[in-house]
Amino acid sequence: MTIDPTAFQQYRHTANNKTTLPRLLLGTAVVVLFWLGTTAAVLFGGTYAFAVWQASSGTAPPSGGAVQDFMTSPAGILAALASFAGIWLGLWAAMRWIHREKLIALIGVSRRISWSGFLKGLAAVLITSLLSEILLYGLQPDIARGTIGLSSWLLFLIPIAALTFLQTSSEEMLFRGYLLRGLASRFQNPFIWALLPGLLFTSLHWS
Repeated sequence: MTIDPTAFQQYRHTANNKTTLPRLLLGTAVVVLFWLGTTAAVLFGGTYAFAVWQASSGTAPPSGGAVQDFMTSPAGILAALASFAGIWLGLWAAMRWIHREKLIALIGVSRRISWSGFLKGLAAVLITSLLSEILLYGLQPDIARGTIGLSSWLLFLIPIAALTFLQTSSEEMLFRGYLLRGLASRFQNPFIWALLPGLLFTSLHWS
């Protein structure tokens, strides 16, 4: 894979004249509203469906409340990951109706995915994740770990992997696509277009 040192400079100038700071802020608000709406629908709809299923199957009532019981279940984890589809929907709406561009414009100058680069990145993530797990186990062998049967693990492996990709890709597209591109097209100072999205991303994941 050949790295073009001018690729980012080309990318930052692909934004049209409708990518102004007020429109960027409005678009970000639209994305947040879509995400909150999707999250609320998934949370309350999933909790209701889960409670109905528990009642019909004669399962013991939730010990920590209906919402908490649902969110700590495998179905709740899948639902939480699925809620990030709201970010994709919000980005599509913002690009389509506020900036008058296609969503694919956020991918890059070529407007296509480099699958070879994607696979290399995926391999790097898997390797580093495996090494970090080995290191964590070596440093804290007595750390509490949940038990799950092999059949259940295999059952949820594919949907969790797919929805995890949905979550991570939506965040990358928002922070390192929409916000970074929009700010970089308006400001030359990298402390603005690089630091602000990074700080926002970090603050939302701080725990």
